[in-house]
Amino acid sequence: MGQMLQYLKEDPNLILILDSPSSGHALTMFEATKNFNQIFQSGTLFEDTQEMLELLAQKDFIQINILTLPTLLALQETQELQLKLSQIESFKTRVICNYSLEAFRELNLPKTLRHKLENELTARQTSGVDLSFHIPFCLADDLLNLNKELLPSMENLV
Repeated sequence: MGQMLQYLKEDPNLILILDSPSSGHALTMFEATKNFNQIFQSGTLFEDTQEMLELLAQKDFIQINILTLPTLLALQETQELQLKLSQIESFKTRVICNYSLEAFRELNLPKTLRHKLENELTARQTSGVDLSFHIPFCLADDLLNLNKELLPSMENLV
């Protein structure tokens, strides 16, 4: 965390992307900074974590994009992550639904994909997660068409 914040301090226009394997790993990074600050009340570690927390608390300093699959379990985990992040600091978060069939809602999909779409819609309604936007399920089978289909969605990430 400290190294990332140092990069941002040196270049405020820098955009850093942290790809965390799970919400727990990302949460631990934020929690550890706050916990170390509370444990050590003086010294270098305290001063470093204090500086990190002050940077993180600055308005519009950090944007957290939570990328989730459109399943009930994933959306529930997303809600938990948002709640836990808000308990650490009032971080600005966006939830992005990946691998979504939303764009194909009106098409005559094969039965298995129709079933996946129905599950996706049910999960979204049940969870109540506010999704900022969708990255669509991609039917392309080659790199050129894959890029063409996904590029518009990917531009929304930054």
